[in-house]
Amino acid sequence: MNELKTWYRDRLPARIAALEAARADLARPGTEALGSIRRIAHLLRGSGGTYGFPEITECARRVEEAPDEALREPLVSLIETLRSAAGAPRDERASVLIVDDDVELAGFMKTLLSTPGREILTAHSGAEALAILETREVSLIVLDLILPDADGRNLLLKIRERVATATTPVIVITFRSADQARIECIALGADGFLEKPISPDALLKSVDAMIAAGTDGAREQRLDPLTGLPNRAAFLESFGRARSTGASLNLALIDIDHFDLIRELGDRKTSDEVLRRVAGVLSRTLPSSCQVARWGAAEFAVLLLDQDVAAASAALNDTLFALKSETVATSQGQTLQITFSAGVVPVPPDATSEEAIADADRHLYLAKQGGQERVVSPADKIDAPRKRILLAEDDEMICLVVRRLLEREGYEVTTCTDGSSALRSAYENSYAVILSDIRMPQLDGFEFLRRLRDQEGAESTPVILLTSMGRDEDLHRGFELGADDYIVKPFSASELLTRVRRLLKKTS
Repeated sequence: MNELKTWYRDRLPARIAALEAARADLARPGTEALGSIRRIAHLLRGSGGTYGFPEITECARRVEEAPDEALREPLVSLIETLRSAAGAPRDERASVLIVDDDVELAGFMKTLLSTPGREILTAHSGAEALAILETREVSLIVLDLILPDADGRNLLLKIRERVATATTPVIVITFRSADQARIECIALGADGFLEKPISPDALLKSVDAMIAAGTDGAREQRLDPLTGLPNRAAFLESFGRARSTGASLNLALIDIDHFDLIRELGDRKTSDEVLRRVAGVLSRTLPSSCQVARWGAAEFAVLLLDQDVAAASAALNDTLFALKSETVATSQGQTLQITFSAGVVPVPPDATSEEAIADADRHLYLAKQGGQERVVSPADKIDAPRKRILLAEDDEMICLVVRRLLEREGYEVTTCTDGSSALRSAYENSYAVILSDIRMPQLDGFEFLRRLRDQEGAESTPVILLTSMGRDEDLHRGFELGADDYIVKPFSASELLTRVRRLLKKTS
């Protein structure tokens, strides 16, 4: 009998997977989910007691006999019973945090995701979400990008920089056309995306899959599970400890060259192998005193101790030379050579980690603009190509501050205080990036954007919208009209420059 029970138990995961898939399809009309669920329940009802699992028979009976409109609760109970019998981990301690300022949408997601043994928490602002995360451990976060008090990307950054949440799975809610925001979320460590309007089917499948995946030892050790390197939060901890010793520090940001192309030429397996290969070369060739971490999608951070910036640059160049001998084969039989670009800077004694990272990112941008496959430090005295930026903003103070900030970075800035003059300037000149407020006199940002996209030669000029907190409908409309990215007011200098640099990296 024990052998038969084992045989039966070994086959339960396939039943569980089939029921989970059918459960997700229940929310979608026109599927055969109901028929599939009832057929599996009928099979389990007849076999459970035979093989020593009467509880399966009873749960399957309730599913088979339940009316269509009342099927969900007994179905969840059956799945949980099967998991228990199979010895699979139950999600009794699973908890999901939904961060969305739309009370109705958050309530809908809470109802949809609620199952026995799963706790659903909701937060309607970034501050409320952080307060919950300070006191509670959650299994998964569903995060809207547009919040009344924060840009969701900045909240994602804080989540990834906290040790307790550095590896907590995060599903980001985005607009379909918000490509640049999606790219940045990937770099910050988002695990999945849901597009508005949210599909109940997609939400259920994403959440169930991520909770089922659970966590592993790498997460507990604060390591990146793909490369085995420390993650962002662990790196920032190391930065703080190194600063406390008074040691001489240099910080580098490294970005794999042409990583988007590598993804296109290969598959997920290829790009993962590239990341592992770069991580291995960095770990082997850099001095043992260096601390290397996975920083973003294709980025690594390095803390170089007790050497000047010239020695740090030399060490990174040696690593770049070693990496050039590495090749990765794609599934199509192509051979890829791997290189990286890097920015390395000395860390002043009074600099914060944010300031040091921003300075390294600026030099990484110079390396990318200079042809890639190179290491750039302040000693190289390289000026950024003088890109032209159009700033359309009617607030005199914001206009003055942003203009000075951009000009200090080497950009040539033209300012306009209304939509009509901004449109004329865009027609008459060529700009690398346009920053546009939404609420402007004469022509608002939407009409400016609509007319700009209709103009030959300007239809592909990158546009970043400047918007107020929590204006979800503004961004939805802006993306529909062709905006590339957005910045939420008020914003920090590093945030503004990061957005501009990321867009210029993508389009140059």
